[in-house]
Amino acid sequence: MKLALFVHDCFYEIGHSHAMIEIIRNFPQDKIEKLDIISFTSEDPEKLFPELKGKVFFRRVPFPNLYPVLIKIIFYHIWTFFYSLLFLDNKTKKIGIGIASLSAQYINIQFVHNQWNQYFFSHKKLSSFAYIYKKVLFFYMNLSEKILFSKKEIKLGVLSKFVTEYCQKTFSLSDKQVRTVYSGVNLEKYKIIQSPREELFNELKENYKELENIDPTKPIFLFVGAYERKGLPAVLSALQKLEDPQLIVVGSPDSVGKFTFPDNIKIAAISYTRELPKFYSLADTFVFPTSYEPFGLVITEAVAMGLEVYVTEKNVGATELLHGLEDVHIIHTPNDLEIKHQKILTLDEKNKIRENRLEKLKSYSWEKAGKEFYDLLVQ
Repeated sequence: MKLALFVHDCFYEIGHSHAMIEIIRNFPQDKIEKLDIISFTSEDPEKLFPELKGKVFFRRVPFPNLYPVLIKIIFYHIWTFFYSLLFLDNKTKKIGIGIASLSAQYINIQFVHNQWNQYFFSHKKLSSFAYIYKKVLFFYMNLSEKILFSKKEIKLGVLSKFVTEYCQKTFSLSDKQVRTVYSGVNLEKYKIIQSPREELFNELKENYKELENIDPTKPIFLFVGAYERKGLPAVLSALQKLEDPQLIVVGSPDSVGKFTFPDNIKIAAISYTRELPKFYSLADTFVFPTSYEPFGLVITEAVAMGLEVYVTEKNVGATELLHGLEDVHIIHTPNDLEIKHQKILTLDEKNKIRENRLEKLKSYSWEKAGKEFYDLLVQ
């Protein structure tokens, strides 16, 4: 089987490519004759797919710094159309992440813009210029989804039931064209680091000077993701009601302009890290009141790491799997977030919580996700 993966940037640490990398890693490797990664930028393909040594190739798309995003999306659509026409034969199975390429036949759905833009414009305050640009951007992305997902031969692997139902209804897709393929969690990568808390904190502080105003002897909250859409304003509002709270934020704003943090919360803001398991191991409580999340890998990662978790239910895929788990607090919308206490979890407590959650987490593995998406390719 020949495969082509269409994605703008292919790195394990980026959420959308992370999921597809794990899925392809769990295909029957002996069935893959060749894998082409067609992207602007990529990690070393043989490090991403060590089992496919000599069979995996990075096909670089030019001009990776195109701006704004709309121009970059349009260019990628045009470039991959001609690349597919000229260099990929009819036997190659073309896999795309979302609307990355209109030439794809099998789509890993991680975001549906038709669904998200209903929320975006009702909750965002934009300048006139930004409003016009966003309207044009969403128009093009919505149109791309309608064109791509309305193809008779299209097959979709969707990350959650609520998105599956939306796609079937909106794009008139049959049950044979759509399959719910929940993401997994890498339980080997996301396991609790068994180091003393202060030792782990001091190790992290050497590389992340932002942690200097965090006190490891007190409870630590953790937020990971794009600030506005993932619910950081709701987190800050809830924490301000507590006494002397402290928060580690890993991520960046998802809108133009400077994001302002309140003065009465100790905050360490870190834009990017490859060491998330260490931050999960350091923190006590993960807070993620996101507005729209077709799945949400960071949710299941935090659950696997034994943290107390606050997460939204409405329009959040991972939450469909987490009902009934100890210390997982499921709220309906971001506005419902209320944190009544803050606590430090000992290593023993975290290990016990993780152990109690493992049975459910193992039932939604990357092995299962890989098998289900592979079945979509060969059915």
